[in-house]
Amino acid sequence: MDETISGKSPVGRRLSRIPKKELRFLVHNGKRVRLTDEMTIGRDRGNIIRVDDPLVSRIHCIVHRIRNSWYIEDAGSTNGTWVNDKRLRPGKSVRLGPKDIIKLGGRIEVSLI
Repeated sequence: MDETISGKSPVGRRLSRIPKKELRFLVHNGKRVRLTDEMTIGRDRGNIIRVDDPLVSRIHCIVHRIRNSWYIEDAGSTNGTWVNDKRLRPGKSVRLGPKDIIKLGGRIEVSLI
């Protein structure tokens, strides 16, 4: 017995209307890192994205998900976090959009795709 669900069947049409979760990635030095519910970026080895630069703090910023959107927060870094050339205030989350450019310490770029 064939159990394949056709896209034209009633069940197939209902399944096609279910929103698909978009995968998002952060890109740094040409490497894609799949976003998780909460991830840190910084110089320390415990970060999801490790950036080896003296202007980047040990834990520089945090990227986290609220519902279906991604936000970034500066974690009290010494040299700041920028999104599209606007400096973030420590402790305040800013929503990220596709192709946003994140700068750490004023010069290291990470982008959201």
